[in-house]
Amino acid sequence: MTHNEKFGHSLNAIVMFFCINSYLIIVFGTGTFSMSIFEDQGAVSITTIFLLFLAQSFVLLEASSSKNKKHTIDWLLLAFILQIYLMREADFHRVFTEINVTKLKFYKDPDSPLLGKIIAGTFLVSFLLFSVYLGVKYFKQLLSSFLRMKPWAISSALWFCLLSLSQILDKSRLNSSEDLRIKNIEEMFELSAAIYLLTALFLWRNHRLTVSD
Repeated sequence: MTHNEKFGHSLNAIVMFFCINSYLIIVFGTGTFSMSIFEDQGAVSITTIFLLFLAQSFVLLEASSSKNKKHTIDWLLLAFILQIYLMREADFHRVFTEINVTKLKFYKDPDSPLLGKIIAGTFLVSFLLFSVYLGVKYFKQLLSSFLRMKPWAISSALWFCLLSLSQILDKSRLNSSEDLRIKNIEEMFELSAAIYLLTALFLWRNHRLTVSD
């Protein structure tokens, strides 16, 4: 194991410790924090959006510095995906509708503006197509790197798992629990996922620069 890999594994472990410790301190440290920190307009959601902006900036940096045009295009597609990701986190659809544009209900609603349906539908279909394209293209590389315990691949897997769990919890009964310590786990998973996304990009760049050297 190289020094960089040891650093990467340590960083992944520290991020995990930070996320768990932060959540425990917030939810059990009564009188120190308000549970409103987990609300849609709260500090956790705002921090998540900020981290996604940083991740997108990282991706754009990779796109601008790539010497391979195909890789540049792929990085730009990922930047677009992150744009939809952070707009979803920010509930940006509320600018023109209260109905979530990712739901079929929005497109069936006769009161929803046609232009809004076309714009939202175009972005959503593009998001899905680009996600599938990048997923299919890089799945083998990601899986191979994960099996070889590459830190950046482990960060990527943790990001995907945490984000998936947050979406599952969002649609589960736990999300309507009266116990805020349980209900707010979903928001903490979203924040943790954003941290691991940024970590994965940082470790990937560190790995790439090391290999090129």
